[in-house]
Amino acid sequence: MASFPNLKSGSPALHPASLGRVTATRLTKFEDGSEQRWAAAENRFRWVLTYRGLDGYDLSILRAFFTSMKGRFDSTWDITVSGVLYENMAFESDSFRVTETQDGLHDVTLAAVQEKP
Repeated sequence: MASFPNLKSGSPALHPASLGRVTATRLTKFEDGSEQRWAAAENRFRWVLTYRGLDGYDLSILRAFFTSMKGRFDSTWDITVSGVLYENMAFESDSFRVTETQDGLHDVTLAAVQEKP
């Protein structure tokens, strides 16, 4: 299993990074207009990793990892943030978008979701 790479800072994530939970739910509507909802699967985690002002070295590390995971295709990698391991992650997009902000500095946002808890 591949692991999300650490940047020069020694951490895989920089601030701001956001962590959320994704819950699949089912809904049944009854003839009297009432509804019943229930969880259809376990909670999964979703990360949005925002990188601002990356140099070429850190950008190349992220791009190489994204390419090796083939975007959304591979859901077998993990990421460790603040000592917590999140397994079975997959990127939410097949495109790696980069914005050059200054000479040699770049912004990247990567979203990933846990495929299986």
